[in-house]
Amino acid sequence: MNQNIAKSAPKSGTYGLLALAISAFGIGTTEFVPVGLVGVVGVILMGLLVFINVPGLQLYIVQLGEKYVPSAIDVASALNIAAFNIGIAVGSVIGGAVIGPWGWSILLELER
Repeated sequence: MNQNIAKSAPKSGTYGLLALAISAFGIGTTEFVPVGLVGVVGVILMGLLVFINVPGLQLYIVQLGEKYVPSAIDVASALNIAAFNIGIAVGSVIGGAVIGPWGWSILLELER
């Protein structure tokens, strides 16, 4: 395994989370731009930045598996992806619970 890539795996996650925080900050700055446009661009940026972290985190988990439990590298890799899928499912449930009582019309009201 390339040692330069191995050393940069934790750093890529840190930089990705920093970029995610900066893009989330941009959602609140809507003085001169319509809220809907900022929201759409912000969600796209956050989605990109979150999934940019996946390969670096996957590499880091596999390296930890090789170091501590070499016989269970495949389990460590599978648990990492399973955690992402659980996060997607929980986010969908929370989003449905927030939007459910009011429907999609609440989003149109926020733009006014």
